[in-house]
Order: sequence, then C-alpha cells, then structure tokens
Amino acid sequence: MSYKSASYADAKKLYFEAFPKAERVPFAWLLLQARKQFIEFIAFYDEGKFVGLSYVISEGSLTYIFYLAVDPSLRGHGYGSQILHDLYQMYSGQRICLSAERPDEKADNAVQRAKRIEFYQKNGFVLTDKVSLEQGVEYAMLYHGKNFTEQEYQDLISFFAGIFRVVFKTKFI
Repeated sequence: MSYKSASYADAKKLYFEAFPKAERVPFAWLLLQARKQFIEFIAFYDEGKFVGLSYVISEGSLTYIFYLAVDPSLRGHGYGSQILHDLYQMYSGQRICLSAERPDEKADNAVQRAKRIEFYQKNGFVLTDKVSLEQGVEYAMLYHGKNFTEQEYQDLISFFAGIFRVVFKTKFI
C-alpha cells in the first residue's frame, strides 16, 4: 500500500478508528516500513468493497500480525476470520504470532479484550504465558502453528524498527 493506492484513505481511516492512540505508530512510518521486504500492509476487499486491513512483519520463520482490523460496520460477518484464513494461506509454513491487550476485568474495555482473545482462539491461535509491555500497554501473546521465543519476537521487532529500535522497546513481564 502506498499514498497513491486506492485503498490508502480507507486503510488510514480504519487504522485511526480501530486502534487507540497508545497502540498506534505513525501511519507514515507504517507505509515507509512496508517498503521493506518481508513487511506487508494489506487491504482486504469483498467484491470491490473495502472490509479490513492487516500489517504483517516476517523475520526468518516467524510472522507477526502487528495490526488486524475490520471495518466496524462489517464486524460479526466473518471478515476477521476470513482475513486470518487468507493470512494463513499467504504465510503457509510460517509460525504466526500476534498480541492483544491482556485480559483485565478492571479495564474499561474488559469485555472487548476477552472477546478479542476468544476470537483469536476460535481461529486457531493458542494463548501463551508470555506477556509483553509495550508503550505502557500489557499484551497477551498468541501463536498459530508453533510457539516462538521471546528473543525471536525481540529480533522481529528490531527488524521492523530499524534505527528506531530504541523507541520500540518490548519488555516481557
């Protein structure tokens, strides 16, 4: 995806709607990094209608779904599951991981957090005992296929961040 692509405006709008400020990196940075080999910013369509996006980073045999979002008006219609299925096909043979806000009954969005983990588990992800702390947000880590090590995840994030890896600090708690 680039500034000139037809999906740029839709993806940018959804990105800012779907992810809270604490979980976002600059949109321009995502586009710039997606020019690297093994990083893909993907827009998904159903019969020409924009339905969602994913941002995927691969390093070695590990693929990380950094962002996944479905248009709010289309949630609950199977698009998220279909996007995951498409990603499984695209990254066949890779170990896939992702993170989601750690379940917390006291959080304002406690129900949403629990439903998100349940959705990923329903779609074949396994919840690990790894919890990462990034930009003050605690994330539960999940995988599809085979598990990954904390070091593999750190290496993947360093690959993504490049010279800005100091900003993208991940601590496992």
